[in-house]
Amino acid sequence: MTDNDGFAFYEDGDFIIEVGTASDNIAHTLRIYAGKGKAADTNSCVKNAEKVSHRPVGKPMKVSGMTRDIQSTPVADVKIYSAWSGKELGTTDKDGKFSVTVQSDDTLLFKYKDNNATEVKIEGRRSIAVKLL
Repeated sequence: MTDNDGFAFYEDGDFIIEVGTASDNIAHTLRIYAGKGKAADTNSCVKNAEKVSHRPVGKPMKVSGMTRDIQSTPVADVKIYSAWSGKELGTTDKDGKFSVTVQSDDTLLFKYKDNNATEVKIEGRRSIAVKLL
């Protein structure tokens, strides 16, 4: 934006930046605050960047693999979620094996009991090995 004299300026506020191939095909959305006063550092013009969503745009594909702990022992009953939708996609079997259908550019979250989730980006791979932390 520019003022009447042609100088660039911006107004304080929340802004949403969307990136995609068309207005009905948004792949990434980022919400930011630009201005002063919302964060502790009032000299910065862009603060509090917050990822709002990443909608996978890849094709659906079957991904299979095995989950293991840090000692390479297969782990059963690990819940598998889509990072984008939050939907539970499945659970590993008694041998730690799994097979789920997910979009080729999604990220899977593997959650076992009360441990932190382990994230694995699919990146078009049909087979993945997961080491739980």
